[in-house]
Amino acid sequence: SAGSPIREVVIKNSPISNKKVLVTLSDDGFLDSYVCESNCEIASSWTVSNNIAQVWGTAPVTHSKRFDIDFETLTGNLLVVYGVLSSSTTCDLAYKILPASSFSFIGVSENCIDDTTATTDISYRWINLDSNPINTSNELVLTGIDSNNDDIVAWVWNGIIFGNQLEVSSDASAVSGKEALVVKYA
Repeated sequence: SAGSPIREVVIKNSPISNKKVLVTLSDDGFLDSYVCESNCEIASSWTVSNNIAQVWGTAPVTHSKRFDIDFETLTGNLLVVYGVLSSSTTCDLAYKILPASSFSFIGVSENCIDDTTATTDISYRWINLDSNPINTSNELVLTGIDSNNDDIVAWVWNGIIFGNQLEVSSDASAVSGKEALVVKYA
């Protein structure tokens, strides 16, 4: 039910329940989500939310994964972070939070992340998230490669906002079409 051919898929399991969340990126640039908690081998057990976000208007020729998902370890809330299709200079990335008790993105608001290393509109072509595995933490770390300046930039989610922005590298230009970053808590 994605609406067009799927390019990327990410699936994660909740740290506090049996909930599974699968998010896809299709050729049309839209993200779709599929959520299940029991009997997941039966298609009708999955709750589908189509077009929860858009990352491009026209599919790029060069391969990219412009979104990622992960759960807060303490709450079980899921964050979806994506390189939003926007011309705003203060909305370079966007995110949505799916509460632990919810299975649908209907009515979930979009929040913006501003890359303060640039004053222009920035597009991100690679996104990676990882959650702090300590069960008393809501912290996640986010990294991304921007398409404009080939910078690798990182932020920390503290359970409320993304902060502590850091430019990790200013030249990821040699890695076009390849995932040249990953982030992982020890």
